[in-house]
Amino acid sequence: MKSGILVTMGLIAVLMTAGCSGQTTSNTQKEAARTAATEQNVQEQGANTAEQAAEAATKQAAEAATEQAAADIAVQVETYESTDGWKASYDKNLIKVSEEDGVTFVYTGEAEGTNQIKVKYYAEQMPDEALGNAMSENGEMPEHTRSEGYFAGRTDVWSMRNHVDSEENPGTAKDYIAVEHNGGTLVLEITSTGQADEKTGMEVSDTLAAIVDSFE
Repeated sequence: MKSGILVTMGLIAVLMTAGCSGQTTSNTQKEAARTAATEQNVQEQGANTAEQAAEAATKQAAEAATEQAAADIAVQVETYESTDGWKASYDKNLIKVSEEDGVTFVYTGEAEGTNQIKVKYYAEQMPDEALGNAMSENGEMPEHTRSEGYFAGRTDVWSMRNHVDSEENPGTAKDYIAVEHNGGTLVLEITSTGQADEKTGMEVSDTLAAIVDSFE
């Protein structure tokens, strides 16, 4: 009788052990599956992040290329070289060059009034005399303000300047800049008209200033 009880208890112990072992194995397999799934998700997320980063970089490069292409189209610089020994650069999309009575860079963009730079060389004349000839009307000088300073931000070329506000065309002004050049004087006559639109005014001003700054 005792032997039968022991056998029964032994069988129960074996079954319990087998059951625990089976549960442990099952739990381990489930845990391994969860770990594998997590790793797969991490890998997929990493792949998605890398793909998104690559797409963002490609998009950014394309936008930069488009902006550069637009800038290249917007500004097409050409250089005018004078037989009097000077040259200047200008945006041919916004400026037309005329060679009548000197050289005139005429602003052709949408703007009010006259906006241009006329350049004329006065051989064997000093700045005062050249300015007088450039500015005189019927032998008389118009009212003006006078100043002096370096030319176009340079420190090797001195210039004399006269400013005239037009009485006939309010809002229009002329600035005369005279610099010594090759034994004579080069006079820049800058005509500008005030613009009702601030953006247009800035574009006109920047375009004409770029020409003056480019002088060699």
